Amino acid sequence: MTSLGVKVLCWQVVLPSGEAVEEIQPQFDEIEKCAGRGMIITGLAPHGSGFDFFSRFFCPKLGLKEVSNRRTRRWLNDRLLMELVPRLNAEEIRGLFAPPPFGDDVPLSPFCMANVGEWDKFRNVDMDKEVTMIKALEGSSSKRKNPVDADKVAVLTAWHRVGCRTREAFRRSFLPELINGYEECIRAFVEESGDGDVLVLQVQDPFHRLLLHGVCEFYNLVSVTVSQSKGTKSLKMTRIRKKKSGSVELPNITLCHFLKMTKEGIW
Repeated sequence: MTSLGVKVLCWQVVLPSGEAVEEIQPQFDEIEKCAGRGMIITGLAPHGSGFDFFSRFFCPKLGLKEVSNRRTRRWLNDRLLMELVPRLNAEEIRGLFAPPPFGDDVPLSPFCMANVGEWDKFRNVDMDKEVTMIKALEGSSSKRKNPVDADKVAVLTAWHRVGCRTREAFRRSFLPELINGYEECIRAFVEESGDGDVLVLQVQDPFHRLLLHGVCEFYNLVSVTVSQSKGTKSLKMTRIRKKKSGSVELPNITLCHFLKMTKEGIW
């Protein structure tokens, strides 16, 4: 009897060749009657096989008729662990799997107390929507970190003074030359005139008058259109004046430039 490890005893039979090892038909009933835990048969490997010897291991007493190399190593490791490490009792096993602090009772978490409907909503979150929301939050946080541009704040404040209907007209029909002409007149009027002065413009087209009133709102001016008879014709006169409360501050970014940037997708 030959020892192959710690307290693992078995028979070892040497055959004349590796071919005999491969061709042998073991009689497991007879092997089970033998002393020891199993039987190993071995023989020299043939030339060109790349091995020194062939071996087969039969262990019917332990429920393994024939053990492969992988199962042999696993079986030997299990046997060694069982002999080196003492068996744990039920209390020790429970302590291994108990949540920290080990062995102590802990209160239930909110997840355990949530009902099924709430969990279903949590599990059915659309991953694409979640990614979009995360990117939007990251973008908003990065914008908050950037320093505030005073010119942008001023032009956005002026833009929000314009009525919704007029803003929609600016977006729908952008006429840069017309708007730029209105702005040149109004900016010159704001810079050169006094508080009681009035700027009068004759604009007969209703849509153009709407845009003119929008430009006046952008620059925080009061504009009123009145009809004036001249012979047989009725002319539309738009009177523009400054508000009584405070001075008018001209934004550095003009309305025409702001609309161009908005149309190009910059803002």
